[in-house]
Formats: sequence, structure tokens, C-alpha cells
Amino acid sequence: MYNNNATVTVLCHGTGSDQENGYLKVRSLDKSHDELITLLGNHIVDGIDLGRYYNDPYYLYELSLPPSQRQPKDNYKYANVETRGSEIIDSHYKIVLNGPGATNRPPCKMNPQQLTASAESLAQTSRTKALLTGKGWENNVAYTCQLLQQHFSPTAGTGQTLKTINLVGWSRGAVTCNMIANAIVKCFPQVTINIFSVDPVVGGLTTTTQAMVTLPHQVNFSQIILASHAQLPGFKPLYPQIMRFNPMTTKLAVDQFPGTHSTPVVRSKKITSGTTLVATVIFHMAKQFLSDHNSRLTADANQYIPDMSPQELLAYCNHISASRAQDYLHIKRTHATLHSGSEFFTPYHSRIAAMAAAAEEKARIEACTVMPINRRA
Repeated sequence: MYNNNATVTVLCHGTGSDQENGYLKVRSLDKSHDELITLLGNHIVDGIDLGRYYNDPYYLYELSLPPSQRQPKDNYKYANVETRGSEIIDSHYKIVLNGPGATNRPPCKMNPQQLTASAESLAQTSRTKALLTGKGWENNVAYTCQLLQQHFSPTAGTGQTLKTINLVGWSRGAVTCNMIANAIVKCFPQVTINIFSVDPVVGGLTTTTQAMVTLPHQVNFSQIILASHAQLPGFKPLYPQIMRFNPMTTKLAVDQFPGTHSTPVVRSKKITSGTTLVATVIFHMAKQFLSDHNSRLTADANQYIPDMSPQELLAYCNHISASRAQDYLHIKRTHATLHSGSEFFTPYHSRIAAMAAAAEEKARIEACTVMPINRRA
């Protein structure tokens, strides 16, 4: 039900990726199902889309109708959005950001000085320049702050408090999550932030800034997923060793999986079995992250990312471990791995093994429990 404390989920596409066309390598597939950020935006995360709320009259009209009469447009689902009477106000929201160099990039009306970003960097840039330097992602940062201020500032009139922001991103989109976190705490210092970063890379000719590698104390939890076999030049990820954060206020979890840069976010049977399993596990982790941190999921989220028990996840991890030799033997590792030896994803694999063992022990104890026999006096 509606309440005054709001949760906003922000989804950040990587370079050249957008919600309409997905990631370049999966555009021949079912983009709405096979690419992580697109899938989350279209079918998993529920709530009012703030970008469309302030820019799409048709969206506002649809939201004003009873849920049974709404006809979602462009694969965006909002049939379960809760509104308060005649006011289009919910307790769950989302923002979907197209990546640098993507089409259909949003306008930005934010005063550049509010984010210490130059007017040039906030302007629309050529696709080539965006691909090489990431130019334009400051626009995504400013656009996000603009939407949040429009809806949650004391003068907005919604009467809502921005309580939690959950950020999910891949590639430069993952780095954008860190940049957004540093920007929004200037406007909302009391907000709680959680981040799910998939293979965060600054990329190309981009200069790494403090905002890219710093997690403000408002970040409660940051999960980083690293791919072990990124081959292209300029794809060195932001390793946790260079991240700046306060361990007393921020929990940082880092898990490394076998695969190239796109392996964690592309789920398709057209790709070798080992890499498909990696994406399946990452998709599950992303959905679990959102659920754990109060993002509302759509009613049919399990249709697209099924729930899995610890035993099922352990079977996937064991399969990944067994298949990685044949899937990645031909790939030269260009970046150092977090863990020595052959255990690419030791932390996650170990956690799942422990959870599976605990679940089996609990089931064994329950099965062995003998119910007391009622005896007549």
C-alpha cells in the first residue's frame, strides 16, 4: 500500500545500450528477455517510471485509469502501480537511463553548476565521442537528480520522503551508479543507497574521477560482479582495491565469474552452456538484490527470472566450475583475477554451498523430528 517513504530503482545501461534496442550483441535475440538491464526495466521492476511520468502525456493518462483498464505501451509494465486516489503518487518508482552513445537520450534541464559538470559534458554528444570517452554520462547523472528533485524535494508537493535508492548498472552504467550516488547525496543526504554493479569499466579514453571510485557513507551495500576474461583494450574494471569507502558504513561484496565483458548480462541459448549459466546466476542475484532492498517486483517477475533454491544455485555453480575449462581455455586473460588458482568465483560459490548445506541440514532435522504421541490418561 501507499506510504510516505519512497523507494526508487535506477537502471543504468552501458555504452551504446538503450531500453528500446538493448545491447548491440543481443539485438538479434529477444532483447527484452536476454539482456539484464532491459529485462529489469521492462518486466521485473515495478513502480512509476519517473522519466515517462514527467515527459510522456500518454503514460500519465494510462496511470490515471484503473489498473484493469491500463494498456501498457512499449513493453513497459505498470498495471500493478499503486496510485493514491486521483493523485498519481506511488511508493515505488524507477528510472531507466540509456547508456552513453545510445539513441533517445533524455534532455537535461539541471543547472550544470549544481553537479560541478561542464555545460559541454551535459550537452548531446556524437556517438563516436560517447563510445570513446563516455561523454554524456554526466547527463544521466544530472537527469536523475532532476527527476528526484522534481518529485521528492520539499517544494514538489508530493509529501513523500526519498528513503531508498537502488542502483543497478552494467559496464559504464555500473560506473554511472557510483557517480549518481555521489551526486544525489548532495540533494538528499539522508537517503540510503544500495548498488549492484556488473563489470564496472570506465572504458576507452575516459579519465577516472573521484566520483567514479568513491562510495559515500550513505551507500549501505555495494555488490560488484567482475568478469575474468575481458579482452578488449580499455576494459579494465574498477577493482575493489581502488574503491574508496568506509567499511564501517558500507558493506562491499565482490564476486568474480568466468566470462567476457558481456557474459554476465546476456542470457541466451545461442551462447555456450557455461556462459549461459553465468548469466542465469547473475540475473538471479540481481533480482534477489532488488527484492532484499525493497524494490517492488512485478507480479510475473518469476516468469522471467525464476526463483532458485540454494541447492539449485549450487548445481549451477558446480556446472560453471566444470564447464569453464572448455568454454574459456582459448581466451587469454588480460586482467588479473581476484583469486588465485582456478576458483574464479570462490566467494559466491562458497556462500551458496554453505546455504545449501544449511538448508539440507534443516530439512534433515525436520524429517527426523518425531511428533509426540497423544496417549489417553
